[in-house]
Amino acid sequence: MDWLEELSDLENRLVIEGNEAAKDFFDTVKSIIEYYNIAIKDKNFDEETEMFNLFFFQVRNSLMLAFLSVLRLHTIQSHLMLRYALESAVLAGYAIHHSDRSVFLSINELGHAIEHKNLKKISKKWIERHFPEYSETIKRHKEIINQYSAHANIISTYTNMDLSESYVSYKFFDNHSYEIIKSYIWEIGMLSITILEFIHKASQEKDIITFQETIEMDLENFKIESNSLREQLLNSEVFSKYNI
Repeated sequence: MDWLEELSDLENRLVIEGNEAAKDFFDTVKSIIEYYNIAIKDKNFDEETEMFNLFFFQVRNSLMLAFLSVLRLHTIQSHLMLRYALESAVLAGYAIHHSDRSVFLSINELGHAIEHKNLKKISKKWIERHFPEYSETIKRHKEIINQYSAHANIISTYTNMDLSESYVSYKFFDNHSYEIIKSYIWEIGMLSITILEFIHKASQEKDIITFQETIEMDLENFKIESNSLREQLLNSEVFSKYNI
């Protein structure tokens, strides 16, 4: 077995171990992300919904990758995908209200598709104006990711170092306890709920996306489960000393 096959095998085992070591967190967040597959009742793909669908499924895929990455003990990769999910969520919400493809891209003289230069800035101002609560949550989490994960920094280098009195070794996998991993899993679940709640509210102002009739109740139930996991974290040995 070469190094690539060995790492692939180790990562598969880490996902299984993560399920066993953090089962409540694993099961809850897995269910929340899976809900993205059924949240939209009628999956139309026409000119009016094309841009939304493209970004919505980027949100789902990014959350899945963030979840898989943290289970495989790659937290920087997980946070990068979480940032991608947050940015895609803003654009998905914006696309509900601005569905024309020309708002998002144009074709240059070489026939290549090019995203409009100010699209992200415009969509950011849109969510700040119309959904300030969700804008603030997304902004806060992106700032944390930008500070500790999106760019090379000295703090994140220690996650792969194993330091003892007699030697130092550098690992491919992060050196985190499962209590820390649980907090990252919880964060992914909490933001998955927040994103879906934002998109649902954005859709209520323009009738092009049909969500499940039970979505509000389903989201509330997910919130209850998420808050229960948060309480577990706050009562744990690692986090109980912090006044959060």
